[in-house]
Amino acid sequence: MNRHSTTVLATALVLSLSACGDGDGGGGLLAADPEPGSAEAVAAEARGEVRCPPRIATPAPAAGAPTVDVIGLRPGLTYDEAVNIVLCHHPRMVVEEERYRGFRVETAGGDYRRGFVGTFAQPASTLTPQQMMQQSLDEAAARSAGAAPDDDVLPGESKVYVATMGVSGEERVISASRRERFAAGEAPTIANLVAALTEKYGEPTYTGTWGDGRELRWAYDPTGRRILESSPYYSSCRAPADPDDGSNLSPDCGVVVQARIDPLRDNPELADSLAVGVIDQAGGFALIERTEQAFAAQDQARRAAEVARAAQTDAPTL
Repeated sequence: MNRHSTTVLATALVLSLSACGDGDGGGGLLAADPEPGSAEAVAAEARGEVRCPPRIATPAPAAGAPTVDVIGLRPGLTYDEAVNIVLCHHPRMVVEEERYRGFRVETAGGDYRRGFVGTFAQPASTLTPQQMMQQSLDEAAARSAGAAPDDDVLPGESKVYVATMGVSGEERVISASRRERFAAGEAPTIANLVAALTEKYGEPTYTGTWGDGRELRWAYDPTGRRILESSPYYSSCRAPADPDDGSNLSPDCGVVVQARIDPLRDNPELADSLAVGVIDQAGGFALIERTEQAFAAQDQARRAAEVARAAQTDAPTL
């Protein structure tokens, strides 16, 4: 019954284990008067006024419930709450609404915010339009020759993807993923990352390998029970750890947290990046169905109003 799925983009992303707001420690504010054209200046212009710490009106999970957030991002938050959390996490973080990627839904002509991508602002480009075009052509040629694409998350930076669903103005978070690359000389050991993940999320319901890396999962069914090997959904209830991962929604799975640790090429005991994501599969499945019904009701009301107005006009001359 995996009816709904997301499309996948060919980029990379990240996550840290800190709580909401810990990423900047200073309310998300940049230094005064950043140098024009610097990453800080670009961020300041794109961010506008950001109030930190973020104000969250959505009720917190019940006491004793499993920990299922990624830097404070969790299913059920409003679109604006999620944006504020991401902006407050680091003063160079900027967000852009996602207009193409997202879960498939019948909108009957309506519109909604599918989610957003958060990235670190970069210095303003000094290339001419011609140089930028040539750079794009060179990169395309390199990919055609089999070269691996550059990682769009630089060391010491991170990237976030949040998927939302709901009628316009009422969108709620279904999933959130973040990938973080560690700065040179600051790579933690994979063992320490596994310990930190276990401390935050508890004992994993699954541990395994991902190429040369490690993968961990904390999966729950719709009633909140841990999904263990004896469950028929043990392998199918997953979360998009990397922000570029696609995802499915099924009413048979509940909230799932998934992490992936990729090692450094020259030292596999150290981590190059950490990706962590969370998704509410059953909740997202139900939200999509409610959203489709709401869009259908809006469309029906629109058509009925048009008919009522048309009924008040004079008949044409025959």
